[in-house]
Amino acid sequence: KNIMIPSVLTGCLMMAIYTLTIIMGVESRGAFDISSNGSIALSQISNNYFGIWGDIVLTTIVTLGALKTSIGLVTSCSATFYEMLPGKKISYHAWCVICVVMGICISNAGLDNILTFTQPILSFLCPLAIVIIIMAFVCKRFNYSKVIYQWTIYITCVPAVFDFLRTLPPQIIEVLNLNGVIDFGRMIFPFMDIGFA
Repeated sequence: KNIMIPSVLTGCLMMAIYTLTIIMGVESRGAFDISSNGSIALSQISNNYFGIWGDIVLTTIVTLGALKTSIGLVTSCSATFYEMLPGKKISYHAWCVICVVMGICISNAGLDNILTFTQPILSFLCPLAIVIIIMAFVCKRFNYSKVIYQWTIYITCVPAVFDFLRTLPPQIIEVLNLNGVIDFGRMIFPFMDIGFA
């Protein structure tokens, strides 16, 4: 109960923010060309309405929003690697530095490139994460059976793999000659093209 109340409140607020962001993007279609990613669109819109102050406000909001996520990722990844690797030869603080440096290096690849290579991974992991969360809510009904958990994940992996292949960069699809496999996935899962395999 302690977690559910703030979670529902946060979910409602996030839904309102994203709905308003979508409306703002749709309303701007007449003023700007289609952007390759959302950060360009937000920058154009804020600059159009508020000039340089719009850029300053947007930069501040994005920095504060990303900072809390970055801190959470760095600390959790560092703690995980520190506990997971045997011998603990690399300290927790060293892992923090490694994570930050890796983040800086990856961020210099550019948002479009990052999205190109992370979308397939997210397309594979998101269905699995959703199923695990749902299973956590209904696990009492099947007495926490390990077999049911395993088979649910195995079955979910099938469409997740096809979604992973579908979202690979076109060059990789061509090199690995995956068009036939992807077409087979489309035949089995009719809503695969819109991410609902």
